[in-house]
Amino acid sequence: MGKTTITMMLAYGFALYGNKKVLIIDLDAQASSSLCFLGAERWLKAKSDGRHAGDMFINAFGDDKNIDISNFIVKDGGDVYLSGTQTKPHIDVIPSSSELDDTERGMLYMMSNSKPTLEEVFFEIEQKVANIIRTAKGKYDVVLLDCPPGLSCAAWGGLRSADYAVIPYTPDPTAEDNIRSLMRNIALRDIEAKLCPLANRVTNSGSNQLVISAIEDEFGSLGLQIPSKQALVNANQYSEETLSPYMKFGPARVLIENLHEATLHWIQRVAASETVEKGEETSDYPQNSTYNEAYSDDYLDEQYDNSLESLHDLDEEPSYEYNG
Repeated sequence: MGKTTITMMLAYGFALYGNKKVLIIDLDAQASSSLCFLGAERWLKAKSDGRHAGDMFINAFGDDKNIDISNFIVKDGGDVYLSGTQTKPHIDVIPSSSELDDTERGMLYMMSNSKPTLEEVFFEIEQKVANIIRTAKGKYDVVLLDCPPGLSCAAWGGLRSADYAVIPYTPDPTAEDNIRSLMRNIALRDIEAKLCPLANRVTNSGSNQLVISAIEDEFGSLGLQIPSKQALVNANQYSEETLSPYMKFGPARVLIENLHEATLHWIQRVAASETVEKGEETSDYPQNSTYNEAYSDDYLDEQYDNSLESLHDLDEEPSYEYNG
């Protein structure tokens, strides 16, 4: 739950606070991320022009390693200025649309005559989707995939192409079983992406924290939780007027910055762990006391507590109104 919110937070985190060139590939036929970063008018124009993920996959199906994905990219997404400037961060989007579901059915039909089993058909489509996504490698600093709910060929292909996957979940009574089932299925399919669950829409209830504790004990943690707050809902709404980070995010901007830092720290921890396992030198991974203090889990916990404090009365404040 909350995939689009996490995609929005990561995209703005990397682009605004990390100064990275970001591409968002929307793999969800609901197109929520597309609308979040393009607004309705630009999304409809891209859809009518055939610049969306469904057309990209169907056009590249015969030659999935040599497609020019730039034909399907909508430039200059988002509605936020870099702090203190009139310049927008670099966020581009390959939007989605309802046609993506039709595309997947079409790919299944095309492959069904060439493979003897349904399992091989699914695997071949997943590989083609992954190959198409990988063509973005080297063109952007960060490529973010907003995968669909459920485990479609697009979702599996996205996972096969990824280096890291953040798995948002709402900490309700079904969450532990759902996360465990997903992790088991991913392991059975030899997905190489490094995985980490992220609690989203968290409230202060004791039952929430019990579920989160059980999942984090078994599968790890980014070191923070995303609270259920209206500011994040507002931030998903596209504004035709480009805004400052303060106006766009309000008090939620600290959560976006913290998620960016926590994600970087997780990636660095994974890289350091892999280096140690290979018996290689780890001198490129910062080990000084300043780094350890700045990015420790205790520090992130403290920042999360501070962000909750800054947001605790937000629901009583008037929400920001956007035209979009």
